[in-house]
Amino acid sequence: MIEVFRQMLVGVTAAAILAGVSLQFVKEGPLHEAVRVAAGLMLTLALLLPFSRLPGARMAFSEAVSGLQGAAARAAAENQRIAASSVGNAVAIYIEDRAAEMGVKCTAAVCMGGDENGQLETKSVTLYIEGATEEERSAVCQMVAQECGIPIY
Repeated sequence: MIEVFRQMLVGVTAAAILAGVSLQFVKEGPLHEAVRVAAGLMLTLALLLPFSRLPGARMAFSEAVSGLQGAAARAAAENQRIAASSVGNAVAIYIEDRAAEMGVKCTAAVCMGGDENGQLETKSVTLYIEGATEEERSAVCQMVAQECGIPIY
């Protein structure tokens, strides 16, 4: 514990001397304020850094980092899900609007997902077409294949 206190004292003293010298070279103005902020951060780090060398601090830090990594992974998965839902809805609305322009009443359900690189891709499109002839159904399917790049199965 004495070693931690000694490291803190030496670090804060060195940081204070460096901050004072740096502030002497910079006159008033925006640069002076930036140097003051940097000096404050440097003093704060010099004060806290010795505590990071304590055994309990390392364990707490590693637990905090692993918790943050888990939270980041969950947030990334949620972002991917929201993006897939948004893009899928936009594609479905486009298909329904284009079918309506063709005179066909159509409801589209688009299923999106991520590939191995994290890129969104269309997994499937299900079309519910009511009261249309076989030619009209075929025309809507061809439109989906040509304009959306989604193959017909």
